[in-house]
Amino acid sequence: MTVPIAIPSYRRAETLAAKTMPMLTDSGIDLDLVTIFVCDDERDVYAATFPDVRLERAEPTMRAVRNIIARHYPVDEWVVSIDDDITAIVEATDPKTLVPVDRLDLLLDNHCDEATVWGARLWGLYAATNPMFMYGRPEIDMGLWYIGGGLFGCRHDGTDADLVFLHEKDDYERSCRRYLADGLVCRFSHHSWRTTGYQGAGGMQEYRTPELILAGAEGIVELFPDIATLNLTKKSGKPEIRLRDRRHERLDELDGPVKVAVELIDPVAHQDHRRRALLLGPGLVDPDG
Repeated sequence: MTVPIAIPSYRRAETLAAKTMPMLTDSGIDLDLVTIFVCDDERDVYAATFPDVRLERAEPTMRAVRNIIARHYPVDEWVVSIDDDITAIVEATDPKTLVPVDRLDLLLDNHCDEATVWGARLWGLYAATNPMFMYGRPEIDMGLWYIGGGLFGCRHDGTDADLVFLHEKDDYERSCRRYLADGLVCRFSHHSWRTTGYQGAGGMQEYRTPELILAGAEGIVELFPDIATLNLTKKSGKPEIRLRDRRHERLDELDGPVKVAVELIDPVAHQDHRRRALLLGPGLVDPDG
């Protein structure tokens, strides 16, 4: 495996030592590829806990550390980000069974290679660890999908599409930005992660509030009105963001070269192929042929 792994961690050295780090080493990850991003006032604690792992400077808030990671690695090279409280990466082998992935290094390489083939710069796993839903999906979903922040791969291009600007819902923002920039993201739907999530000291719960969560959700809809809507009717009371590219509905009203382009695009090549016709106009040539 040659893909570097970035771990943002905030006041959770013990959590990282008990969960993500042993999961990585037990599943074939070389620690030389791992970098932990921590704030200056915690560096000594993390250095003592992980003497053999590289540390890099971070800043508080998920927005800050995600952007630091995005600019730390070379452009056009894959980097995998993983949270500090992941206990396992699992695969749905049938609608009732989840099994741990024992060679995560091979899995990460494969997913980066697959995403490169399809022209995606962002890939992730199925966010709900439920084998019934996971196994019922194609192995790869391509198009507009939510890519959760627990584990994802990104091949940065040096543009603002690499960055997030909201303090909350950074994973939704990244999904939307990369989809609009690249035309698709890849979700490997037969794989997911296990986590305890938002428990114990440290992490996002140090500053996360219901007001901040709602503000983040409203910010997503404001930034991406064509592809994101907000549902506030869930019984849990938590805001739900729904992603759907409504720009495609315009195609029913189009004719001429644009409509022809839709018919010529191979649907097998891109599950979300219709998006490409929106980029075409009279006299323009589809860059993908």
